[in-house]
Amino acid sequence: MSNGYSSSPGRRGLTLVEVIAGLLLLATLLTSVLAAFKTHAAQIRAARDRLKASELAEGLLGDWMARNQLPAVGTQKPLPETDGWMWRVLANEPQLSGAAPLRTVRVEICRPPEAAGEQILASVSLVVQGTTVATK
Repeated sequence: MSNGYSSSPGRRGLTLVEVIAGLLLLATLLTSVLAAFKTHAAQIRAARDRLKASELAEGLLGDWMARNQLPAVGTQKPLPETDGWMWRVLANEPQLSGAAPLRTVRVEICRPPEAAGEQILASVSLVVQGTTVATK
């Protein structure tokens, strides 16, 4: 009598080798899915942090431009309601454009240095007159 699983009449069900092979395949599939999920979750967290940093930089620049006061180059302060993030103003080399000396100033939002080192989340470059930017 044949049972549909095997051509031999006395055999029923699956062998131990077939069960182990199936479990190994299932474990490999689950490991791949979990690794992809972990990577995806980390990418989502990083994207949210960069978006939040961009919004904070936009708010800072809007406030500074409304008051017409750019902080001095070298200024660095913590951002409230963040996980230790800070903003800082850095200067680049002066660029001459015609009669007016111009420089670029970079505003950065970054995480503080940890075991992996400092991570810049957002950076905005501004062109300002070289005489209006005080250095620290």
